[in-house]
Amino acid sequence: PLKEAISGKQQRKKRGLIDAGGSALKLLFGVAMDRELEELSKHLDSLSKETSGIVSTLAEQATLVNESLWELHEHTVVLSQFERAHQTLEK
Repeated sequence: PLKEAISGKQQRKKRGLIDAGGSALKLLFGVAMDRELEELSKHLDSLSKETSGIVSTLAEQATLVNESLWELHEHTVVLSQFERAHQTLEK
């Protein structure tokens, strides 16, 4: 910025060279490009939403299992009471 202010000339950006350099780095070293990082970010967002849905479904299923276990326990208690009453009547 100071150099531009003194000379009055603006430097132009050399994007083509940077893009070519990035492609060469990717080819040689596996360096990710911006567009690849954006795609990866979108994919991760999609997986995050899917995971949230799975967690929510699992929570609902856990609630149903707990309710079923509680009802089973209550039925077991009632059956025990019936069994004791039946044994008492048989005596």
